Amino acid sequence: MNVHRKRRLFIGSVLLGIGIIGAGLSSAQRLEVPLNDQWRFYRAEASGAEQSAFDDSGWEAVSVPHTYNALDAQDGGSNYYRGPAWYRKHFTLSAADAGKRVYLFFESVGKKAQVYCNGLPAGTHSGAYAAFCFDITDLVRFGAENVVAVRADNSSSLSIAPLSGDFNQYGGICRPVRLVLTEPVHITLLDYASSGVYLKPTQVSSTSADLEVKVLVRNAGADSRTAVVRAKIYDADDALVDTLETEQAIAGGTTQTILLNTQIANPHLWNGPSDPYLYSVLTEVEIDGTVADSVRQPLGFRYFSVDVNQGFFLNGQYLDLHGVAMHEDRTDKGRAISDQDRVQDMELMAEMGCNWIRLSHYQHAQKVYDLADEMGIVLSTEIPIVNGVVFTDEFIENCKDQLRELIRQNFNHPSVCFWLLYNELTTSGSETVIQQLHDLAKAEDPTRLTAAAHNNTSDTAAWSYVTDLLAYNRYYGWYGSTPASYFATWADSIHSSRSTDEIGITEYGAGANPYHHEEYAAWPSPGGAWHPEEYQCTLHEVHWKAMKERPFLWCKTIWNGFDFAVDSRNEGGQPGLNDKGMITRDRTLKKDVFYWYKANWSSEPVVYITSRRFTPRTSCPQYVKVYSNCPTVELFVNGVSQGLRTGSDHIFLWEQAVHLQLGDNEIRAVGMRDGREYTDVCTWQFEIENTISVASVSASHYETANPPENAADGNLATRWAGDNYPWILFDFGALRTVEKVGIAFYLGEQRFYYFDVEASEDQVNWTAVLTGGQNSGTTRDMEMFDIPDVTARYIRITGGGNTGPYPAWTSFYEVKFYTNLNVDCALLRSLNCGYASDFSGPDGQPDCLVNLLDLQKLAQQWMDDYRENIIPAEPGTEHLAAYWPLDGTYADASGHGYDAVSGGSPVFDLGHCGQSVYFNGAAGTSYLSCRNSTALHLSQGATVSVWIRSSGLTHAWASVVTKGLNAWRLMRNNETNSISFHFNKAGGGEYQANGITPVLDGQWHHLAGVYTGGKVLLYIDGRLDAETEAGAVNTTTDSVYIGSRVSSTSTRNWIGNIDEVRIYDRALDAAAILYLAEGQSYFKIPDPTEETDLTADGMIDLEDLIVFLRQWLACSDPENPLCF
Repeated sequence: MNVHRKRRLFIGSVLLGIGIIGAGLSSAQRLEVPLNDQWRFYRAEASGAEQSAFDDSGWEAVSVPHTYNALDAQDGGSNYYRGPAWYRKHFTLSAADAGKRVYLFFESVGKKAQVYCNGLPAGTHSGAYAAFCFDITDLVRFGAENVVAVRADNSSSLSIAPLSGDFNQYGGICRPVRLVLTEPVHITLLDYASSGVYLKPTQVSSTSADLEVKVLVRNAGADSRTAVVRAKIYDADDALVDTLETEQAIAGGTTQTILLNTQIANPHLWNGPSDPYLYSVLTEVEIDGTVADSVRQPLGFRYFSVDVNQGFFLNGQYLDLHGVAMHEDRTDKGRAISDQDRVQDMELMAEMGCNWIRLSHYQHAQKVYDLADEMGIVLSTEIPIVNGVVFTDEFIENCKDQLRELIRQNFNHPSVCFWLLYNELTTSGSETVIQQLHDLAKAEDPTRLTAAAHNNTSDTAAWSYVTDLLAYNRYYGWYGSTPASYFATWADSIHSSRSTDEIGITEYGAGANPYHHEEYAAWPSPGGAWHPEEYQCTLHEVHWKAMKERPFLWCKTIWNGFDFAVDSRNEGGQPGLNDKGMITRDRTLKKDVFYWYKANWSSEPVVYITSRRFTPRTSCPQYVKVYSNCPTVELFVNGVSQGLRTGSDHIFLWEQAVHLQLGDNEIRAVGMRDGREYTDVCTWQFEIENTISVASVSASHYETANPPENAADGNLATRWAGDNYPWILFDFGALRTVEKVGIAFYLGEQRFYYFDVEASEDQVNWTAVLTGGQNSGTTRDMEMFDIPDVTARYIRITGGGNTGPYPAWTSFYEVKFYTNLNVDCALLRSLNCGYASDFSGPDGQPDCLVNLLDLQKLAQQWMDDYRENIIPAEPGTEHLAAYWPLDGTYADASGHGYDAVSGGSPVFDLGHCGQSVYFNGAAGTSYLSCRNSTALHLSQGATVSVWIRSSGLTHAWASVVTKGLNAWRLMRNNETNSISFHFNKAGGGEYQANGITPVLDGQWHHLAGVYTGGKVLLYIDGRLDAETEAGAVNTTTDSVYIGSRVSSTSTRNWIGNIDEVRIYDRALDAAAILYLAEGQSYFKIPDPTEETDLTADGMIDLEDLIVFLRQWLACSDPENPLCF
């Protein structure tokens, strides 16, 4: 879809024959000439390189944009080059152009630029991201060769922002360069490299708008000249709307400010993506009846505001600002990207449904602002104050200069609504610097708002109160131990505590390697090697559901639109990469989460099957998830319907085992919207592996960080790497028959690898089984290579090179070896692929058929289930010793006075019933201590009942409810996913009921610990989970603690939510426990679930019969591969 309006270009003619620029042009208009080709480059210090006569013939030929860190800043190791490099460019100016002014215009040089022309200094610029311009008229030679030399230096500097940052600081001429030739009287280029024209609409409404046009006119000649300054306003169809004009004498050697004013009736408003209407203003300077110079700039009429409770408004209408932050960065290019790259990036973000982009953490190229104007995307743009500041005049002045450049160079873009002044600033006392920058921004541009991206320090740090608006970077569920679900609690809390401040979100997200997959993905270590795509989706689902219900968040900003290089990182199995993007760094792959947001944000119909790259599979999936903005979606597996789903939250879930056949399986989702079908299809390959275990691995060469055993550890996030055409040898420990080899190649989607495979029984005599092997070059997943069946103990794979930057080098994530496999129904059942209704056969075992024998077993267990139901019974309050509902208070509701007090920082959160308390696990600062509870000995019988919600992030032996250290404890079972209930014996030792049911899954679960006098029992969700024989128990004078064992403990603190804590001074029976867990209307089987409970709801009933009949009918198909 073409989303761009017509572009208007005003560039004079150029004659480049024989390297001559200008060649006596008769036009009086300014001439812009690209200087992007045929530069000479040297990455090191070069003494004398600024001199014209310096010999650069041996230097590398490059074109700009160019960075000298394109490769070394993307491979990890935190060792990319930070230092000087030189660029030299030879060009010739026409003798006929003598008398014109000649400007050298750089769009960006990182990080500090020292520019010379013909051996003389032209100027110095500090800052990597803004444009700058030098007048080199007095340095050039007309009719002769000229040499421009640039010393670029990306060394760290305490006088230039940024001082640090979680992104690469690329060195080089990272954006284009041009010469600009003008008449002596012209619109200046020297006002911080701005256009020299400033358009300021004010008092904007749908009925009128005031417009001020400020023009800076420079007379570089010696004599005063009279100039007519004219501004022509055009609408989007190039129809002239208004003309403003004035005449003024411009003294020689001066730059004068000209102001023109008008009022536009009934302006067509720039209204975001729905109507990004643009006017333009052509500003001319006329001398003696001839137009000497002209500049054309975009003009958009719009007004906006931010409300503390209702968020962002554009032209008086609420606009939910949602989108991404993004860097200038690409694979093998670094920051030296093209305008074509920028167009692709903006179109991808528009496709996802973004109406807002945070240009982080610095000024971006003008093309991006132009595109945002044309597409109606609202922008914030910022200066690179990241993490810290220093309080020196030189540094502060550099920050001010970068802010002036940012504002003046982007003043006329209607898409820009916010100037962002810092990111994650942590330096104490920074408010003095930020106040100066805020005041400067308001003086430069009173029409826009300042903002900040706050993090890594107190939510109420002094410098967070300076800017007009505030936003936070928040990573709940990724960094730290707080779950993603806490975001909603935090957002409501900060909105309440800073009730007069407008709050936004400038970063949130999680990393994902699109080649890592895990069906029920738990929280991965952010810095670890395993980043499953499924976890990224889950985190974003939780965050967006919370954000869309909170309009007071004036912006909602994903970090990041695209994966980007950070040389200091090594995570997610991809060194040198921050993998939080919606799209991969090379722009070839949209991750699943891209479609989650497209389904939520875009009006374009979306149907997308998630986990589509989770293939080949070695077991059948337990669910299928589809993102869609259609009202209904139907799922088909190999042409067989799995049912129709309706959805209101854009997630369509089939929570059932999906039966795959061996080989390829077509997964098809069909959405219906407005009477039309929209379809997505993917293929899941099902392979039943019979892999051969490897006893040991060795290699002819390997990198210390990537040893050979990594290729056989079953982990696609680790790898072996070796140089000099290495071999890697696998020893099975015994003779085995090998019929296939699988290899996952490092960065296999980016390069080709060549290799040979040999087999041996004795490691002396070798047989070639595959010669000239080559990967597909399209994937880093496991690729299969058939070989002739061979009996061997040893397999040796020899690397024959690759097409990457180090051709003699070879690297594999994983290597597997396969032998023949006998597929039977028991194996299929173990992989969740056989029919669950195949309960039995003639010998009582599954027989790969669904028939009358299975129906007979279902009917028998149904009757047994009916007879064994327990009816819940309300326990009453007679023996209720203490009760803490935790609904906004810590009071004891039993009337016995055991009120709890807060130790440190637990906070109220949504609960299982009303509110709950969230504990962060911090040592000694996140617990409740129950007053006067020392007498709750419970030695004659006891029940402790509580609701919990947590994940595997909580500590080993983390305490839920305890009576100190030596009485009784309800807690996590060591480092497992289950719960324990312990009582100390009267004579020493413990009675331990250690559970087995997983509960640390982020869902609410009911726990009940019971002491009967003769037994200690543990119930999970109303069902007996563990029991042990018991006798007399110990009593202590300890208090009861919730969320901890004692107030000073440094470990064993709970991380998660606790709700509805009850203590009874007698042992409740199973019926009362079931009531506390499920209420009076629920029926549940007390014994482990029978296999005939096909719907897994704790009951065997009509729903299970329906599932059985469906599978019986499916299994009657003679072509069904799941029935033999």
